[in-house]
Amino acid sequence: MLAVVRRLAPSAAVALALAFALLPTRGDAEALIQYRLAPRPATTETEASTHVTMRFTAPADGAPVRLLMPAWTPGDYRIRHHGRNVRSLSVQDASAAPLPTERLDDSTWEVRAPAGAPVTVRYTLPNSPPDIFTDHVRVSRRYAFYSGHAVFLYVDGRRAEPVELEVRPPAGWRGTTTSLDPAMGPDGQPEENRFTARTYDELADSPLLVGESVQRDFTVAGRLHRVAFFNRHRDVRPEAVMPAIRAIVESQVRWAGGAPYTRFVFFIDVGGTGGALEHYSSTRIAWNPAHGNLPLLALVSHEFFHVWNVKRLRPRHFDPMDLQRTVDTRDLWFIEGVTEYYTRRFLLHAGVFDASAFLESMAFGIDQLRSTPARLRVTAEESGRRVWEANNSEGFGGLSYYLKGKVVGLCLDLYLRHVAPGSNGLDDVIRDLLARYGAPRPGYPEGAIRAAVVRLGGAAAGELLDTMTRTTQELPVGEVLAAAGLRARPARGGTVIEEDPEASEAARAIGAAWLRPSYWEADAATSRRQRVSLSVAGTLSAPAASWARTASTAPNAETRSPRRSGPVVKGPVAVAVCAVTCAPGPGQPSSAMPPPRGGPWPNT
Repeated sequence: MLAVVRRLAPSAAVALALAFALLPTRGDAEALIQYRLAPRPATTETEASTHVTMRFTAPADGAPVRLLMPAWTPGDYRIRHHGRNVRSLSVQDASAAPLPTERLDDSTWEVRAPAGAPVTVRYTLPNSPPDIFTDHVRVSRRYAFYSGHAVFLYVDGRRAEPVELEVRPPAGWRGTTTSLDPAMGPDGQPEENRFTARTYDELADSPLLVGESVQRDFTVAGRLHRVAFFNRHRDVRPEAVMPAIRAIVESQVRWAGGAPYTRFVFFIDVGGTGGALEHYSSTRIAWNPAHGNLPLLALVSHEFFHVWNVKRLRPRHFDPMDLQRTVDTRDLWFIEGVTEYYTRRFLLHAGVFDASAFLESMAFGIDQLRSTPARLRVTAEESGRRVWEANNSEGFGGLSYYLKGKVVGLCLDLYLRHVAPGSNGLDDVIRDLLARYGAPRPGYPEGAIRAAVVRLGGAAAGELLDTMTRTTQELPVGEVLAAAGLRARPARGGTVIEEDPEASEAARAIGAAWLRPSYWEADAATSRRQRVSLSVAGTLSAPAASWARTASTAPNAETRSPRRSGPVVKGPVAVAVCAVTCAPGPGQPSSAMPPPRGGPWPNT
C-alpha cells in the first residue's frame, strides 16, 4: 500500500527541526546517519515504548530510498521479522512535510524524497517478548535495554557509513552504558549519552543499557572491561563473581596474545530471561542467582570467546552479514560447538575448574552426545546448515551443534597434539586462521578450517575432520584420550575420564600439556584459583549431579538431558546423570582415527 503521512502541525515541525539542529554533526565533509533513542516507561495510561528518530540525506540522483529492519539478529539463527514491531512510522522532509512512503513487506519501506534533501524518520517500538537468548527491547520503571538489530532501521546500501547516536533517558535516570565510542564535544571531551559508530553494523551489534545498574570495572591488557549488573541487581553481591570473571578474561586474552577491542562490556541481566548472546565488543547474559554462580561463569567464558570465534574470525559470507534472509551456517559446529569446548578449557585455565572437574565436564559432554539418537542420522554440518528449518537456534533434526561441535573440538585437539608433536593442537589451528582471515581481513572461505587442520596435522587430519563433521560415524573418543594418557571408563553415574596407568610417557606428556598449556603460568594460575575459588564453591543448587557437569551454555539445555535427577531448571543449567558408555551405537561404525604420521596409536 502507499501511505502518505499527514503534514505535522507547525509547532511539531518547529520542535522536530530544533531537535535535529541540536544533534552532533561533523559538517558536510562526512555524511552521517543520525539516530536518537528515547525510552518511555509505562504510565497508568500508556504502555512502555521506545521512540526512535533517524536522519539522513537522500541520494543526489533522487532515487527512491529503501529503509530496512533486520529480519534476524546475528548469533540467533532464526528469522524473527523485527520489522513487525515497528509502529507509527512517519517520514518528513526538512520542513516537516510528509514524504511518500510505501511498506513493501515486514522489513522494508520505500521512501521518495527530493534529490539531496534531508530526510527524518520517526517510529515507535513496544517492548518485545522474551526470546531464547536475549531481550531485544525492554523498557522498565528504572532501566531500558536494547539489542540494536531489533531497534535501528538502516538505509539500503549505506550500512558502511558512519553513524551517530543520541540517547535521551527519562528524567531522573542515569546515563547510558555501551561499548560504542563516545561522541566528542567542541571542547574535545566525551559528551554524555552521545555515541559514534564506524558503521551501522557496529551500532546494531552494540547493546545499550540506559538507567539504573551496578557496575564494576577492571583493566586487562590495557583495555577497560565493564561488568554492568541490572534488572534485579540489588539481590546480588557483584564481588562474589568479579574475581572469576576477571580471571576468565585474563586467560582468554593471554591465549589470544592481546585484546582486539577498545573496551568490552558484560551486561549481566540478573533475573532476566533467556541465555546469552554475543556482540562485537560486549555480551548480554541472563543470570538467575538461585542457580549459583557457575552457570554465569560458563556463559561469560563462552560469550567472551566469541570475541575471536565469529566476531573477528568468521565465514567470508558473514561479512557483511545478510540481515534480510538466511545464510549458510554449516560451520556452526565450529562457531558454537568449538566455542563450547573452549568454554570449559578456559574455566580450567582461569581456576574455576581444577583438572578433575574439567575432565568430568568433558565426560558429561561425551555422555550427552552418546545418548542423543540424532547423532546417528544428522551430521554436524547438516545440524548447522538446516538450523533455520528447526527454528531453534540449536540444531536441526534433534542434534545440537553446540554439543556435537564440543566433542569434535575435544577429539580434534587431542588428535592434532598427537600427530604434530610439540604443537598446541586446535589452539594453533585457530591462531593460523586468525592470522590469515581475522578482522579486518575478509573472513575465511569455504574449506579454510579443513585446510588449517591439514597444514598442522597432515592429510589424515583433514580426513578425520570430514568424518567427524560430514558423516554420522561415532567419534573416536577412546583413541584420542589414549593419545593423551587418559581413558574413558563406564561408571554408574556416567563415563569417568581418568589417567591410564598403562599410558606411555609420550602420551602422558601430551595430556599434561593439554591441561596446562605453555601460555599458562603455573604460579599465576595457582594464585588465580585461590582468588576465584569463593566465586564457585558450593553455589549450585543441583542435587544428584556434580557442579562440574551442570553448566551448559547452549539454549534450552534442559530439554536435551536423557535422564534427570533433581529439579529441572529452565535456562542455562542442565542437571543430568547419564549411564552411557563410549562404545559405538548399534550398527554404527566407529570413526577410527587414521594412524598418526610415524607410528600407530599408543596402547591400542
